[in-house]
Amino acid sequence: MYILLDACQHPGILRIIYFGSLLLDIVFTLVPIGLIVILMIDFSKAVIGGDEKAVKSTKIVGKRIIYAMIVFCIPWIIEVFMSLMDSVGFSVNYQECLSNAKSGDFSYFDSLLEEEEQIEEKTHEGNMKRSDGIAANVNMTIVADNLINLISRKDILGSTNSDLKYSKPYGDKKGNPWCAYFVHWALDNTSVTSDKDLWDYIVAGDTVRGCGGACAGDLIPIFDSHSNLKFNKSSYYGGSYTPKKGDIIFFWWHEDNYSKDWDGKMSSVHKSSHVGIVNYVSENTIYTIEGNTNGGKVAERERELNSYYVMGYGSWY
Repeated sequence: MYILLDACQHPGILRIIYFGSLLLDIVFTLVPIGLIVILMIDFSKAVIGGDEKAVKSTKIVGKRIIYAMIVFCIPWIIEVFMSLMDSVGFSVNYQECLSNAKSGDFSYFDSLLEEEEQIEEKTHEGNMKRSDGIAANVNMTIVADNLINLISRKDILGSTNSDLKYSKPYGDKKGNPWCAYFVHWALDNTSVTSDKDLWDYIVAGDTVRGCGGACAGDLIPIFDSHSNLKFNKSSYYGGSYTPKKGDIIFFWWHEDNYSKDWDGKMSSVHKSSHVGIVNYVSENTIYTIEGNTNGGKVAERERELNSYYVMGYGSWY
């Protein structure tokens, strides 16, 4: 289980600190009493035993006092140790931990842990749903390479949809705009495992709303709603993500029909104008492969990284 709570908020750790603190309090109480009793015994022996015993007792008394001082230095030693840990990047606020632990009331921190475990359980269920049948050792970077190799083939680049090659398998009989069909086809024909293709991995049995995958923005809600997928807004719309090979790129150009800029809301993603696949990024340029572009063909395109017409990217690995 992944514990995301801060150490100073984890009830298990706080209970350990609490009981450790109680133990130290007991020790700090008993050590002075015990030291006084032992010193009285040592001095009594020295008085009875004469000069030689007195010299030996003085040395022993000195050692006992030093040991007692070391015990009382334990909190300071711990604080110094935690400061050293902080300097190497392991940051824990020792005073905050001690304060939370000494309160003795862990009900609030128990509720935080319970909430975290519920979130983790839901995330795990989502991941299990999405990764059903996906081998744990699948290298998704290789899958991305395979996707790009497929759509970069000589018989694919420059091809058209005149024979409905890319759209007919998904119900199109009229030759409708086919950029989304092309992406669907490409994902369908890229294997993740022997029995699961990339489209199935991304969609994971969910209902693709909108046009059922035929419209440019249909996959955005899928990327936005699942735990191991991510819809990342472009830099123009406030995002900080750098697209990578295999990402799905979504476009917006609606100067005539809608506002020039996308409003950034998920409620309007169905108005997305175009969709393609990222090949690579170099400086401020995104190199893509898209269907129904450059005169109705599959073609390599160059797009500006920080442009209003790039809505964002669907990342699946």
